[in-house]
Formats: sequence, structure tokens, C-alpha cells
Amino acid sequence: MRQLNHNILMEFKKTKSRFLSLVILLSLAIFVFIGLSIVGSDMRSIARREFAKTHMADVEVTSTIGLTDSVKNELKKLKGVSAYEFGSQTQVLIQQTNKVLTIASMPKKLNTVTLTSGKLPQNNQEIVLSSTAKNKYKIGDTITVSSPKTETILAESRFKITGFVKSMNYFKASDLGNSNLGNGEVYAYAFVNLSAFTSDSNNLVNLKLSKIQGQPFETAYEKAIAKKVKQLQVTLNQLNTTRINDLNTQVNEQLADAKNQLDTGENELARGRSQLNTLIATFGEKPEFALQQENLKQQEEALEVAKTEINTAKEKQKDLENVSLIAQSRQSFIEGYADYGESTLHLDDLAKTFPIIFFLIAILVTLTTMNRMVDENRIEIGTLRALGFTKREVIRKFTLYSLAIALISSVVGSAFGFLLLPKLVIQPYATMYNLGNFHYLFSLPLVIIALILAILSTVLVTYLSARVLLHQTPKALMTPEKPKGGTR
Repeated sequence: MRQLNHNILMEFKKTKSRFLSLVILLSLAIFVFIGLSIVGSDMRSIARREFAKTHMADVEVTSTIGLTDSVKNELKKLKGVSAYEFGSQTQVLIQQTNKVLTIASMPKKLNTVTLTSGKLPQNNQEIVLSSTAKNKYKIGDTITVSSPKTETILAESRFKITGFVKSMNYFKASDLGNSNLGNGEVYAYAFVNLSAFTSDSNNLVNLKLSKIQGQPFETAYEKAIAKKVKQLQVTLNQLNTTRINDLNTQVNEQLADAKNQLDTGENELARGRSQLNTLIATFGEKPEFALQQENLKQQEEALEVAKTEINTAKEKQKDLENVSLIAQSRQSFIEGYADYGESTLHLDDLAKTFPIIFFLIAILVTLTTMNRMVDENRIEIGTLRALGFTKREVIRKFTLYSLAIALISSVVGSAFGFLLLPKLVIQPYATMYNLGNFHYLFSLPLVIIALILAILSTVLVTYLSARVLLHQTPKALMTPEKPKGGTR
């Protein structure tokens, strides 16, 4: 047995380059398998950690007009909601430019922002911009905005920049959404105090749901949220219909009052003009009639105001046709969420196919190499068998050799697979998305699977190769193999 162990050690020393080559090849296969298998989970874990840190909402409800008190009260009563926060948001143009700026009220509980530099707004005249605008603006600059709409929900139009932030609402840093203003693309986003908006401007509410199975990007979570959004939309449609009817009633009352004032004013104006014309016809133009003429002029102005109110009421009626109350999941209201999730799933799919190629190459090379190694040792194998060593003892040399390859490859390949490949894959995504610091994940089941695959690729292949040779008699093994046909 001592001699057999000595032979094993000598084989390791004699075939260092062969041993190292097989270790590198198998390590590469395990590196690819471990790295691709864990990188999707790594990416999802990083995003989830950022969402949790900023208390990301599960659902966002948006309205095309300000939410009425009755709608707010109904939204507060929704079942299955653990937290909610109302807010305001609008899109404006940066003055003297064609650039669109999305301005939202500063969140306190849900979808909180991360300050990258400077400080948060302290009053209604201060603003923080997205970090993407750092190349154009700096802290202390003043920015003036304007809205092409006749009515704006912003109470202020001139702001002092106090800092820069990033928001997970805009998960994909290069995609800030679209707009029907300016050039159609959002240049940057910004946050101001809620009081910088008009008092009745709340046009969105963020909802955190309770008892939701799974985690973000998981099928269970996405299906549960989609189901909840579908149910919630039914309720919102009912609320919206009631709201439109109530607003229509108010507008109709305003329209009726304005028309009544217009009719009354026109009648009074007609009588006044008739009386003035009669007096002028009877007495001629006199200074005393100047007061009556001034009164008639004021009545004409009042009629113009009534006509304006009627036109405004009609416009409001028309606008009510497009009033909506929409619920959206993270798939819709977080820019880049859906794309990022799909990317991680593509990597998961790649992990199921691509490593197979490397393991097949490793198996083929190992089979060829170990066959050659066994053939090189056929005389030694025959001698050991003639000396009385069992087949198991003889084959032990080759199985230990291949087991050492499997163990070392598993350690090296797993280490680089967990530490290097995920980081290399995630780095390009970090430039496109608002990802936090990289965190390494470890999976013991993956290591065990990698070890089993390594053993199957080396030990099993070697065992089968050596076993074929051991079926021959010691005499046949000690006899040099005849050259194959066509060779010398």
C-alpha cells in the first residue's frame, strides 16, 4: 500500500502541467455555472434592498385632476393597505428652454428620495434636482419654470437649487419618462415641499399593500400585485364616475348661474340703453347723462365677465370627459423596473444552457486525457495486478487524481463565480440603473451542485475509463499494446 501511495504522489509530480490544465478547464466551467446562476439573484437582491431602503410603494394611483376630499376619504378606507401617502406632481418647461422638468412634492413616508449632495428644501422657494442634472446646474443656482397650461398647480415658479437627489421612481437613470411638452422627453425630475403646490393639487397617492406573497421581481409577487391592481381599478372607476357626476353638477350650476346673470344683465343693459336714448332724443346730449353712460359701460364689462365664466364652465365640462383615476403597479410607475426584471430572467435562462457547453468540453477533454493517462500506465497497472493488488486498489490512483482535480476546481471556480462574474455583469447595469452598493451572495446548494458536476465530469469519467482496461488480464496489460493499423 505504501508503494501504491508513492506511485500516486509520483504521478502528481510527473504530470503537473496535465493536472493544472484540467483544473483550469473545469474551474472555468464551474465559474460560468456558479456566476451565471447567482448573478440574476444578485441583481434582484440589490434592487430589492434599494426599494426597501426607500420604502417603495407597491401601487401608485394617479388622477388627471386634483383629488377631491370625498375621493381621498374613500382611498383611505381601502382594505389591504398598510400605508398611504398623498402627493402632487406636474410637468413644466424650464424657462427659455425646451426642456421638460417633472416636479413632485417631497415624499415623507413612501418612495423617499436619497440625497446625493446638498440639502433638502426648507421652504417653498427651494428645490432639489435629480443627479442627472448636475452637469448643467449647481447648488445655489436659480431655476424658473413655466407651464403652457392656463392653470398650473404650482404655487411658485422660481426656485433656488439646494441639492441633488436620486429617486427609485426613476430606477433607470437614462429613462426619465415621456411628456407632451417640449421635445417629448423628460430632461430631469425635481422635488419641492408640498406647500409649493396649490392646496387642492393632490393628484396621486402611493399605497403600500399588506399580506402580499413573494418579493419584487418574483412571479408570486407580480401576480399578487397585478390581481390587486385589477380589483382596485374597479373601485377607482366607480369613484371616478361619482366624482365626474358631482363635478358635472357643480359645473352645470355654475353655468346656469352665469347664463342667468348674462340674461339679466343683457335685459338691464337693453332697458338702460333704451332709457338713455329716449332722454337724449328728448333733451339732447347733456352732461348729466354721463353717469348713466358710465353705468352702461360697467354693465357691458360685467356681461363680458359672465360670458368668460360661461366659456370657462364649458371648457371644464369638456375636460371632465378625459378625467381618469388609474392604479399602476411597479411594472408601470417605476421607470425601468420591468426591463430590469426581464434582464435578470434572461440571465437565469442563460444559466440553464450556457454552462452545459463548458461542462461538455470539460468532460470530453477529461475523457481523452485520462484515457491517455491510463494507457500510459497499462504496464504498471498489469504489474500491480500481478503482484496481487485488487482492482479497487489499482483504480484508486486514478480516482484520487481526478478527485483532486474536482475538489480544487470546485473551490477555485466557485470562489471566482461568486466574487468575480456577478460583479463584471452588474457593472454595466450600474451605469444604467440607480443601483446601490454591490453585495455578494453565497449559495451552498449551488456549491454542492457544482461539486457533483465536477465529480461526474472527472472521477466518474476516469473510473469508467480505467475499469475498461482492468477487464484485461495482468499478462495482457504488461504486454506492450500493438500499434494501430496504419502506424508504426
